[in-house]
Amino acid sequence: MNQIQKGNYNTSAGLRLSVYAIGLNMMKEKPIFGHGKDNLHARWDLMLKNKEINSYVHQVLSWNFHNNFIEKGVTSGLIGIATMFLWLGMPIIYGWRLYKEYFLLFSAPPMLYFFASLMDTPATNGSSYVTYLIFVGLILTTVKNHTDRKNKTVEESHLA
Repeated sequence: MNQIQKGNYNTSAGLRLSVYAIGLNMMKEKPIFGHGKDNLHARWDLMLKNKEINSYVHQVLSWNFHNNFIEKGVTSGLIGIATMFLWLGMPIIYGWRLYKEYFLLFSAPPMLYFFASLMDTPATNGSSYVTYLIFVGLILTTVKNHTDRKNKTVEESHLA
């Protein structure tokens, strides 16, 4: 933090803050649908050429924005961010409405993904998204089967 206060943004945290600022400014330009992915590298090359960014920031930008929400906002706009919140929020809503006693179990994968998205971009990697869906599906199936068996046992005890 001392380096950032002195104006040196060529540290891990400083580069991350620089990339966040660039991403947030880009989101303001095209807030609804975003910029897409195709023209981003050309834009960063131009920013480097115009000395708006240095080579370190350019390199980090070429990887990703290090924040999934900013990444989605830049590439897909508010539509992309809303979609992301939808697939993160659905297991939480579903768990709360139908299986309150298992709410923590239902909310664990979305919350983990949410917090990981604040400092990284797991949703840009298709395999991590598929893994997320598999875990949510396994939790849903396990809880549903357990609840169905428990309800069936209660019904059978009332019949006896």
